[in-house]
Amino acid sequence: MKFLKTNMSVAIGFYLLAAIFLITSQTALAQFTISIPKIPKIKKNKDDQSKPNDNQTNQNTTVTTTDNNQKTDSRTSVSKTTETSQTNAPPDWWLSVALDDIKKVQDDVEEYTPEGKLYLARRMQDDYLLMAVSKKAREKWAKDKKINEWRVSTPGNKLDIALDALSTSAATKLSLYKPKNVLFQFRNPVAEKLVMDSLAHTGTINAGSVKVFKIGTDTAGWNIQKDDSGLPSYRYKFASVYFQDTSEDHLYCHVVSVTVKQDYAGGGTYSTETYRSSANEQLFGCPATAK
Repeated sequence: MKFLKTNMSVAIGFYLLAAIFLITSQTALAQFTISIPKIPKIKKNKDDQSKPNDNQTNQNTTVTTTDNNQKTDSRTSVSKTTETSQTNAPPDWWLSVALDDIKKVQDDVEEYTPEGKLYLARRMQDDYLLMAVSKKAREKWAKDKKINEWRVSTPGNKLDIALDALSTSAATKLSLYKPKNVLFQFRNPVAEKLVMDSLAHTGTINAGSVKVFKIGTDTAGWNIQKDDSGLPSYRYKFASVYFQDTSEDHLYCHVVSVTVKQDYAGGGTYSTETYRSSANEQLFGCPATAK
């Protein structure tokens, strides 16, 4: 009898544990089987779909109606032309320096008289006088400086205005500026060939359309260049050519001068090799025979 009671107690305890485990398991499973009710989609009326949200409206967009009643977008933002001109504009400091240099050249030109001045204008790093009278030379220079897009997209820019003013001044004085005959008073075939060869390397001259008026050297002999100890280093002379390039877009002429050299070989002798060491170019008025 006692054994029976004990077994019944054990059985009852077992069933109680099983019941607790079952309840706990169902509670845990219930946390993962909760279903979310489906929310029905809200249908929009056609009229509502055609109305833009005020918060999403692009302030730079306006709606225009074409002749066939189709709606198109028209943007009022900055145009590509303006963006290009602003992006490629030269720095203010660079433009200020260029304008100042152009003004100095213009002042020189306006003050020039054949009797009172040897040179028409001072030489600058950039040949502003040539760019003033030649649109082609100006465009090439601007492309090299990477400012041509800015020039084209900015009509009436300060740079072109200054160069045009210089061109006006040059028109009254440049025709009076002629090279001195002393530059061409002697003939030297080797030196003359060197100066003619240099025309193809100036970057602005078309050697195939050159009309020569004068060519020669400034001396019959040589000038001697000595070093600090008094020994000769080389001997030199200047060769020049006065010409017109008939392919250009202006009516002025040029003088290109080169330094012709022979190096010292020792013992009072010089090398038989003659070479050109430097060249410079200037604008001049053309002779009366030029067309």
